[in-house]
Amino acid sequence: MNRRKFLGIAGGSVLVAGGVYYLLSDKQNFIRKDIKPYLSKKSPLRPVEREILWLASLTPSGHNTQPWVVKYIEPYHWIVGNDTSVSDLVETGRRMQRLFLKVRQKGIALHPMTQILEEAQTRQVINQSIGITDKIQFLLRTGYVNNYPGSVSLRRPVDWFVK
Repeated sequence: MNRRKFLGIAGGSVLVAGGVYYLLSDKQNFIRKDIKPYLSKKSPLRPVEREILWLASLTPSGHNTQPWVVKYIEPYHWIVGNDTSVSDLVETGRRMQRLFLKVRQKGIALHPMTQILEEAQTRQVINQSIGITDKIQFLLRTGYVNNYPGSVSLRRPVDWFVK
């Protein structure tokens, strides 16, 4: 068998196997147990929400596989991931800072609430309430802000760093 034919058969087999795996996979992790289907509202994402989710999709992961999902059940949004290598967490933090700056331009405030995850009992209650069994890395409280206050900490001028 020549190389071209082998690669064609192998590539086709991989695509078929991947498609079958996806179609037969368990999709229960996309369903929230605490929200009844007849109670959840179906409304389209606003343009600013779509842009925020697009920016979040740029967050890198190992081998650029994006091993997380954005779940949108009104009024909740969350990103679920399972990549916990130190380098990927640091890079994800950098991207989140860029996201924070971008949403500030849109008049949206993001406030990290991660400290509540340090308590095992609280973390367990949160996991049960949203139906996530994986470790939650951080929580964000979001809302629209009419007027951002100025910075509370003094910043050094750029000239101080550049000689």
